[in-house]
Amino acid sequence: MATYESKKYAAIPVAATQIADGSVSNSEYQFINSLSSNAQTQITALDTAKLNLAGGTLTGNLTLADNVHAYFGAGQDIDIFSDGSTGFIKGNDLRLQSSTSENYITAAVNGATKLFYDNSQKLETTSAGATISGTLTATTFSGSGASLTSLPAGNLTGTVADARISTLTASKLTGALPAIDGSNLTGIDTVPSSSTAVGAIRSFALYASSGATPTGTTLAATTEITPASYSSGNLYLTIDPPHNNGNGLLYGRGFQTQVSTVIGGKTRTTVSGTWRVLTSLYYTSGTTPGQNSFPWAVSGAGLLQRIS
Repeated sequence: MATYESKKYAAIPVAATQIADGSVSNSEYQFINSLSSNAQTQITALDTAKLNLAGGTLTGNLTLADNVHAYFGAGQDIDIFSDGSTGFIKGNDLRLQSSTSENYITAAVNGATKLFYDNSQKLETTSAGATISGTLTATTFSGSGASLTSLPAGNLTGTVADARISTLTASKLTGALPAIDGSNLTGIDTVPSSSTAVGAIRSFALYASSGATPTGTTLAATTEITPASYSSGNLYLTIDPPHNNGNGLLYGRGFQTQVSTVIGGKTRTTVSGTWRVLTSLYYTSGTTPGQNSFPWAVSGAGLLQRIS
């Protein structure tokens, strides 16, 4: 039964032909297009099947096309993408860490990249190269090795190039060297090749330089001299057996002359190199006491060995 209110607020009648195909049922009229059930129910179901803007869990793969970037941070601090052949992870300060925040790798823009083992830094790049903490183990090494220090001799094995040997300096030869097997060494003379070669042994004697009065001199064993340029106390060195006017040979332990206090007239040696005194040589002179005193001089020759 119609009431006043139902008549007053009744909707204007709409013909079916004005809405759709002219055959709209009451149930069809309640749904949009091809929806088969309540529209709100389907919208709610659609929401739960998609990832919410506030976050959620993906149960399928997420694939980004080439050159599509995934940015992280309000200022796009991290940028991850692929150009189709190479993958990129960009950022000014990167940390690769474990789930417990232990470092694996760290990198800073215009700074060092560091590698860690069990959160302990082992390698750091620097402007000059890299610094390693701990032991570096490798199958082989290459490079000049010019700055290597504190190498234990016991760990040096293999062949050393001739060029490396020629540049060795005393400052690099420290500590104990391992025993060397010389069975394969070549080019080494068993005896000196000549009387003036390194290792040769010769006799030398002191004599007075021309017109000079000598000063008593002794060259003791282990003294190292250059015979060709030796000059001390007006004395030179000669390899000729010293004598004076045929009065006797002054050689070995020396021989006394009775003519003057000068034993001269010898030829200064031109033998080159540095020699070490093996048996001492000396020059001395004086005057015998008594009524029939006379001047005398003695030159005792000695053995020297060339050392360089």
